[in-house]
Amino acid sequence: MRGKKKGYSLIAAIFIMLVMSVFSLGIVTMVSSDAVSSVRNYQSNQVFYIAQAAAERYLMELKGLDDWTLAPWIGSNFFGGWGGVAQKNTARDTIDFTIEAFKIVGTEQYRRRLSYKVKRSNPGFGIFNDYAIYWAGGGDAGVNSFLADNTRISGDIFVNSPLILAPGARVMGDVHSTGDVLLQEGATVDGAILEDQPLPDSLPTLDPSIYDNLLALAEVAPMVDKTYDGTPMLAGGDYFLKGNLTIKSDAVISTNGPVRLIVNGLVTIGNNVKLGDNITIISNGKLIAGSGLQQNKNGCFYSNEEIFLGNNFRLGVAAGPGEGMAILSRQKVVFNSEGQFFGFVYAQNEFQELGNSTLFEGNLMTSTFLGSSLNATFNVNPNLVDFESVGMVPVAGGGGPEMSVDSWTEDY
Repeated sequence: MRGKKKGYSLIAAIFIMLVMSVFSLGIVTMVSSDAVSSVRNYQSNQVFYIAQAAAERYLMELKGLDDWTLAPWIGSNFFGGWGGVAQKNTARDTIDFTIEAFKIVGTEQYRRRLSYKVKRSNPGFGIFNDYAIYWAGGGDAGVNSFLADNTRISGDIFVNSPLILAPGARVMGDVHSTGDVLLQEGATVDGAILEDQPLPDSLPTLDPSIYDNLLALAEVAPMVDKTYDGTPMLAGGDYFLKGNLTIKSDAVISTNGPVRLIVNGLVTIGNNVKLGDNITIISNGKLIAGSGLQQNKNGCFYSNEEIFLGNNFRLGVAAGPGEGMAILSRQKVVFNSEGQFFGFVYAQNEFQELGNSTLFEGNLMTSTFLGSSLNATFNVNPNLVDFESVGMVPVAGGGGPEMSVDSWTEDY
């Protein structure tokens, strides 16, 4: 009996030792796992700090730039790891970017990704990033703006008047109006409809002094009218004319450098005229163009009175960033039917219409937007024209280093 008890005691002791061993092993494993997890959390936090440091450095880079389309790529070592940036949706005053950071410790690699959407708090020309059509100050708030059937506008609009959208008209953005907004059956607005909006306190404006100074020189030139016909080649430079300028139908004008035609009188352009690149026409009187006018890029029309474009014009069609067409009028601008325009229009008093089946890509500023005709298309594009180079003055205080981060996300 005593031998059996000793045997039971030995088995019990072995069992207890096994249980204690398993328990000890569990504790060791748990402690080891916690230690590994703690190390991994530490390293992951380190990579997060690397990403933050890279983002802060990039935001400082942006503060020093007037144009964020020129923002550089960066990649640097931080705290024993590496952080780099990838950009997308870049514009002059807005940018989206992603910071990718990683660190290698032994055989382990730790990564973090931070994504930012950034815009200037007080952009000089930032409104043009979003607004296809924007108020230019003044105007007649009692005149209705009208978007005809099947008009398509990609971007936001702000008009100082009531706005009517005909059947099939669509605005792919927000609509801001100082009056009422009426959507007829079949009309749509993808964004918000904001009625009875207050007028903005400040906005970009046109400084005409550069053009007025040139026209003053034309005023003291010899009195003479000028006609271009056939295929003239103009040497680069300024041409001052105290009189009227006529460019006859089917003329093809080429240049060997940038040309400015400064005309104290009227400018009349016939049908199917082709203007070479880098030709600017500055007129103290009306500028009236017949149908089929063509200019590929780097063109500018300025008038102290009306600018009228006939049917089937093709302006800025080959323009890249900063190479688009600028049309600037102290009075009104009229676009006739079936044209194509790539650039910027400033119509101080009135933009009369965007004609039937006309394509407009760029930005429009006007005091009174009378509207569009059937099947017109308007796509916002703020990158086609260097606004300051054509005499636009940014919003006061705009273009500086102030910025705000709209949102950011974090990915492991």
